[in-house]
Amino acid sequence: MARLSYPDPTQISRATQQVLEQVPVQLHLFQMLAYAQSALAPTLLLGKAILGEQELAAELRELAILQVAKQAKADYEWVQHVPIAKAAGVTDEQIALVEQGRQEAPAFDPRARLVLRLAREVVAGPYLSEETFAALQTHFSPREIVELLLSIGYYLMLGRIMTTLQIDLDPPSGNAVVEAAKQEASQTQKAAQAVSIKANKEAETMLETSFQTLQRRFQPAEAAGINVTIQMIIEAPGPCVSWMGRMNSSREAFPNPTVPLRCAKQTGSPLSMERWSR
Repeated sequence: MARLSYPDPTQISRATQQVLEQVPVQLHLFQMLAYAQSALAPTLLLGKAILGEQELAAELRELAILQVAKQAKADYEWVQHVPIAKAAGVTDEQIALVEQGRQEAPAFDPRARLVLRLAREVVAGPYLSEETFAALQTHFSPREIVELLLSIGYYLMLGRIMTTLQIDLDPPSGNAVVEAAKQEASQTQKAAQAVSIKANKEAETMLETSFQTLQRRFQPAEAAGINVTIQMIIEAPGPCVSWMGRMNSSREAFPNPTVPLRCAKQTGSPLSMERWSR
């Protein structure tokens, strides 16, 4: 039985209730995390990013998580991630070997053994051996190394919450949480791309309008040294996008790639800036 009773839905904010309603599986862990009302959504968002948007192979991520769960004695985490690991390609033999503490067995290839060694050393802490770090740099990109560390740290944090509060075990939820994270990441990416296309079209229109204004306001000799800079910021369901372009009187345009910048305060309302400079 959990050391803390699960929060009464009527005693948490409506915003927190909405976050809980959106999770694909109702788990005791998520309910307990709702006590930290301001941290619930960011915590779940990080989990979604780890499960659905990493460059790191899912199989290696799950091996690391299983090692964390085993070493931290987080039975809840182990129960939930065994089916996720299987769906990612981890074999029954490999799962049994992690449970037995036989991480150097031939069933693991060099990268898998290295991931398990990394997880062991990070959980034991506080430092990683030079030998292990050198091996990581040989087999993994910097992005993969940091993603591994984020995965290990995140699930160690959850594991400690599980064991400290003795959260009641839930039946395995299968791969539902992972599939939901992947689907949400895909939808966010598509939405951002759609907004980017819209921004580019509107920016092109603004550039053309500015060029015509330039022709009306100035003589050709005067206009030769004038540049027009246009910036648009549009709020998307996912990362906000920005389009910036420059054009001179010769109708030479220099668009910059769409990059995350900042969100407009008004949803769906483009913000634009037109600046003339010599």
